[in-house]
Amino acid sequence: RGNDWYDGGQWQGLWLHKFKPDVFVDGGWSDLNNGIGKVNFTLNILKSLPNKPSNYDNIVAELKVVRAFFIYEMMDMFGNIPVVTDFNTDPSKVTQVTRANVYAFLDNELTTNVPLLTTTVDKTTYGRATQYFGLMLQAKLYMNAQVYTGTAQWDKAITALNAVINSGKYSLQANYFDNFSTTNDGSQENIFVVPFDKVHIGGMNWEMQTLHYQSQQTFGLTGSPWNGFCSTADVYNKFDAADARRAQFLVGQQYGADGTALVDKQTNLPLVFDPNVTTLSSAADAFRLAGARNIKYHPESGTAGNQSNDGVIFRLADAYLMRAEASLHTGDAATALADVNKIRVRAGVTAWTSSNLTLASLLDERSRELGWEGWRRQDLIRNEVAYSQ
Repeated sequence: RGNDWYDGGQWQGLWLHKFKPDVFVDGGWSDLNNGIGKVNFTLNILKSLPNKPSNYDNIVAELKVVRAFFIYEMMDMFGNIPVVTDFNTDPSKVTQVTRANVYAFLDNELTTNVPLLTTTVDKTTYGRATQYFGLMLQAKLYMNAQVYTGTAQWDKAITALNAVINSGKYSLQANYFDNFSTTNDGSQENIFVVPFDKVHIGGMNWEMQTLHYQSQQTFGLTGSPWNGFCSTADVYNKFDAADARRAQFLVGQQYGADGTALVDKQTNLPLVFDPNVTTLSSAADAFRLAGARNIKYHPESGTAGNQSNDGVIFRLADAYLMRAEASLHTGDAATALADVNKIRVRAGVTAWTSSNLTLASLLDERSRELGWEGWRRQDLIRNEVAYSQ
């Protein structure tokens, strides 16, 4: 972006799939292993208690399902990984496990422990691993089983998703953006979130990562954003003009809170976001404004990188779209069509007929519904494998 964000070419390396292990990748590896280590440490303490609580088995099951989430993410990203389940394991004895065997471990671990998790969905279980968290994790595992093992498991995915959808615990929010607002702890659609709070739990910083420096004036932020990540025209143009979800993107002339047309202070160019990113990198002044900026997690006035929007991991709309995809694979087009149309009608766009329903169109719908939620890479890999069979 002009003179900004080159950073030794590391961002270009990600885009071009030419990155090295020590650029970002090792951070993900370390964070996930850190989570696994904390769970193993806690399990070790629980195991050593002389007087165990009456709900000991349920506590252990919840911890193991959380650990399974971390292991699942590692297996999905890295393939063959070590699987460490004992805090006292000698690090020198740790070896890699094949991806297929990690899958088998996770399948057994979740099948055994998910039934022991609570089915209570209220403030006491908010941000915790309920049974529905576990079922969504199972569904994710089974949706990409063909990638992980070579054998598809669409029926198993549908079984897990049916349990979530038919539980009656969740419903689609009438307003799509209520799932991502600063008060999204009231969402009836979100199944699992990572809680954040501008005072007590910092770290939610999407506003800083995507907005332009002068966007501070638009949203009343206390610090200047970093003018970073964006979406390109091929993503933005997937949305019909009537699609309510399109409002997650900022394009065109930007304005301050007082209605003043903003300019890029360094270049004096009008602050106009252009979704057409025609080159990977450019020192030209206009390139500082390239790309549609995302406000799905709406910026919070009076903050600068510590938004109160809770981070969404699993929600009901994803369950419907996964079931639609799995159902299409198993020949149940009627269920697939009904599920995807629940999502489209909520977005304010025309419901599909059977002629619209294909794996490719479902992949596009997932892009529209779930963009910037962290599932796109996995979706693309799954569909590439499915198309090749």
